[in-house]
Amino acid sequence: VGTIPAAASSVSAMEQLVLDLNLISGILPTTLPLVPTLRSLSVRDNRLVGTLPRTATPSPSLRSFAVDSNRFTGGIPAQLGTWQTLEQLTFGNNPLHGTIPTNLGSLSLLTLLHADASMLSGTLPSQLAQLAKLQVLDVSRNRMRGTLPAQLDKLSSLNGLNVAFNTFSGKLPILDGLTAMDHLSMECNKLQAPLPIELKGLIQQVSVCDLSCNSFSFTFANSTGRKQDWVLMENNKCKADRTIGCRC
Repeated sequence: VGTIPAAASSVSAMEQLVLDLNLISGILPTTLPLVPTLRSLSVRDNRLVGTLPRTATPSPSLRSFAVDSNRFTGGIPAQLGTWQTLEQLTFGNNPLHGTIPTNLGSLSLLTLLHADASMLSGTLPSQLAQLAKLQVLDVSRNRMRGTLPAQLDKLSSLNGLNVAFNTFSGKLPILDGLTAMDHLSMECNKLQAPLPIELKGLIQQVSVCDLSCNSFSFTFANSTGRKQDWVLMENNKCKADRTIGCRC
């Protein structure tokens, strides 16, 4: 309860600041990401308002910036694309609006990007395929549209991809370069037939694959030798030997 005092930025030796789940209101002091020694800043699940920081020169030590589940507005600042030391960036579940800045693709150390449930629109930038170390990408539950970039196939470190509950359309990219993929969620979009035959190999390697509530057209069966926990393709033109009802 209460607000974050601006004086918090004057703690010169601070390396980690975690204020999650504290019912904090008010704004996030713009000087907090500037603390020279700060490696991790997390203010998840509060009631913070205002805009996300627009500084182009954060702490050179900053590795993690987490502001999920607040009430931030005003879009995703392009300045975040200059925070070159970031490894984790999560700002999901905020009424941000706007689009994902293309220059987030320059965050070469990034392993985790959560931009879910943030009222985002526009397309998924192909520049995100430059994030060679990215392991998790979540842009689910937004208002994004257009086709999924074919360049996503370059994300060989990607373990989890969630683009569910948007309005992505067109054909699904081949994606056979996603050799580390384990959790694939694409349900409730407008993705269309034909489902690439190359996706069959990807489905064989993942433990979770949800392609339900689209317009795919493909027929295959799950063999007992596969390791999936489940494969969802309900409400498609697809056929599988095991389905679960659509959750749209």
